[in-house]
Amino acid sequence: MEFLRTFWDCLAGFLPSKKLLPDHPLSRFIFSPRFFSIEKREVKGAAFMPRAEPPLNRFELSVYRIKRLSEARIWAVGGKVGARSQRRICARADFDFGAVIRAGLTADPDPWPRRHVNLIGWPASGKKSEHMLIASKLALAATLKVPPEHRSPTP
Repeated sequence: MEFLRTFWDCLAGFLPSKKLLPDHPLSRFIFSPRFFSIEKREVKGAAFMPRAEPPLNRFELSVYRIKRLSEARIWAVGGKVGARSQRRICARADFDFGAVIRAGLTADPDPWPRRHVNLIGWPASGKKSEHMLIASKLALAATLKVPPEHRSPTP
């Protein structure tokens, strides 16, 4: 049965739906401890700040679709994302596409890497305060997840 689940995960990765529904889960991989607090169990708004993409004349935020992925597979995807830029994953922020819609953004799915989505629709002005307002909405909707090796033992 595990083989079939793994096979389906791989197949689903090759055939991602272009359309995201409000309940589709997404994850923002976090590579710096300054973007979250384990003690407060929260993701900071700065973790959701977009980057400028001058060739496209827009701002984007990189996230990944995680529907039908096990926890281990999600962490593996995050590890691969970090490895491309020689960074180690510290945490992730899980949220659903409904939060993106409520924040006034939309999605632009990428064919590569698999499961990658750019969140677009950020104010073109580039004002940090406007972007932070939207980023904070996403952070409030997100659930902080830390890798198993960073979890403190519970009493």
